[in-house]
Amino acid sequence: DLDEALANFDPDIVWEVGAEMQPDADTYRGHEGVRAFWGLWRDTFEGFELVIEECRAVGEDHVLARTWGRGRGAGSGVLVDSPPFVQLMEFRGGRVVRVRMHGSERAALRAAGLAG
Repeated sequence: DLDEALANFDPDIVWEVGAEMQPDADTYRGHEGVRAFWGLWRDTFEGFELVIEECRAVGEDHVLARTWGRGRGAGSGVLVDSPPFVQLMEFRGGRVVRVRMHGSERAALRAAGLAG
C-alpha cells in the first residue's frame, strides 16, 4: 500500500533509480515523485505486486532489500516477472530519507558510498 509506505518516508525523500534500470532511471523527489515513479509500474502492470526476497540492515542507517516485481502486462494480460533489483533505503530519525534502486547490490552500495 503506497499511502501506508509514504507515511514512513520523509516528505523530502529522494528516490534514485540507477541508469541500468531503464526506462525508469531518474531521480524522483518528495512524496509526489515517489507516487509518479510507482505510477509508471502500475500503468505497465495490472495487479502489480512487489516481492521481497531478502531484507537486511547494512550499517546503522541503511536497509537493503532484494526484490522483484510481478504483474500482468497492461493490455496483453501476460504474466510478467521483472528482473531482480535492489533497493537500499537510508533512514534518519526513523524515516526513510533516500532510496537507491539498482540492478545489483554492489551498484546500490557503491552509489551510497558503502562499498569500494
